[in-house]
Amino acid sequence: MPFFEGPYYGNAAEKARAVFLSFLRYIKAFLMLKTLLYPMLVMGCLQGNSLLWGVEPAPSPEYRPPSTPELYEKELVPGPAPKIPSSLYAGFNLGIGQSRPSGTGNDKGAYLISPKIGYNKTLTTWSLFDADLDFLYGNIGHSAANITIDYGALLRVGYGYSLGNRVFGIWKAGLGIYNADYALTSDTAYKAKGILGSVYQVAFEALFPITSSVALTASAQWNYFALSVNQVKSGALTQLPANDEERIHVILADVGIRVYL
Repeated sequence: MPFFEGPYYGNAAEKARAVFLSFLRYIKAFLMLKTLLYPMLVMGCLQGNSLLWGVEPAPSPEYRPPSTPELYEKELVPGPAPKIPSSLYAGFNLGIGQSRPSGTGNDKGAYLISPKIGYNKTLTTWSLFDADLDFLYGNIGHSAANITIDYGALLRVGYGYSLGNRVFGIWKAGLGIYNADYALTSDTAYKAKGILGSVYQVAFEALFPITSSVALTASAQWNYFALSVNQVKSGALTQLPANDEERIHVILADVGIRVYL
């Protein structure tokens, strides 16, 4: 029996068509087999060449997940705030402002210079205790009298809390004594030396840590100075009226620096 004779091939055209379709099936099967086996053959050849020439095959690259954008700019993230230590410190302050008498006389300028020693105690991360002893020197008074503070001492205590942005605010209150020279502006021959007086102060101070050992301060102060002028010197000793007392309010803007020891 001929090869193409059978129940499904009635004529030569159908036989040719069947042969062509069979050829196409073989081609398709070959292409599928090539697609599956070609990568394996290539890898086998590469590994064979590597082993033949003594070269280790290159390792496959390590998988790394894709990077995501930063949630914030790193350069804008603030660094840690300088820590305020619990420590003794030494400081120096200068206050400039206005002196106003309770009685007669007009206002005049005033200043106070105050080197100091103190102690700073950190209570929590946002609060602190502060105490200092200020040594006073300066000039106060009014239009009718000039008062020069030769020396004095002011003891202050305060409580502070964080204001944000690395700044602390401290409320302070203090009292002290001072020794002053008193002179009338109308007649400088009338003066008294070595008068002992008292001073009271309320202040709000801002503390700016620069480093862990240095800080700057800025404060607003209200000071109340009281003294009694018992006598003045005018060649011979002259007694003043018993009611000759001075009560002076001094408002100052104060700046300073402190160094932790």
